[in-house]
Amino acid sequence: FYDSVDLCILAEELIEHEYPSELLVLGILAHAAPRILKVGTCISEPIVSTGNSMLAGCQQAVSFARGLLCTLVDRLVHALPRNPVWEHVDDLAQPITAHSSNALRIQLVTAGTIVGEEVQRLKIKLSDKSVVVPISAATQRAAFELGKLVPPVLLRVANSVDHVGVEMGGGRRRMAKTQNKRIKQKARQRARRTSALVIRNRAALKIVMPGVATQQAYGHVVNGASATQTHDM
Repeated sequence: FYDSVDLCILAEELIEHEYPSELLVLGILAHAAPRILKVGTCISEPIVSTGNSMLAGCQQAVSFARGLLCTLVDRLVHALPRNPVWEHVDDLAQPITAHSSNALRIQLVTAGTIVGEEVQRLKIKLSDKSVVVPISAATQRAAFELGKLVPPVLLRVANSVDHVGVEMGGGRRRMAKTQNKRIKQKARQRARRTSALVIRNRAALKIVMPGVATQQAYGHVVNGASATQTHDM
């Protein structure tokens, strides 16, 4: 997200939302300053033209990101007043509830259309990792309709998806494939290596709990651990 930000558009948005002018000028000077890339022992020539990309290390970067998305959040709040959007710097969470399947589809398309329009206006990029895990046919139809917009809001639709190593399934069924694979393959290999160390030196027992046990149990707080999984651990 930071890499796709146009600094001129950023400045215009922040001025419109009355961002403190002194801080804005100092911040933009730092973000637009020449940069040097360092890879290992190699150093590049100074890169003078830096019209894109915010600096993640700048203390104003988070405020800049919020200011850039301020209009987008405002439009979503007014379009879906009963379902306020949550902004986490460069991530948006939009909870949506509806009394019927058709109403849910309409609200999803409305929210998606607004996001698509603002992304195009601000010239920022939507993550291509975005996935919709439909909990109903309405969700799936909404994702299909958003893909037909001009420009399209492309969202991959899947029955389940792994997020930070935890399998999600839309909340209607328990997903255990990823957790089983972790316990029976990765954690089992680590357990065997640890066992071999323990045979040689009993002091190696110290690494069982922070190593093997932690890897086995990762993600269980989300989906829970079945009796079979607990036995396998």
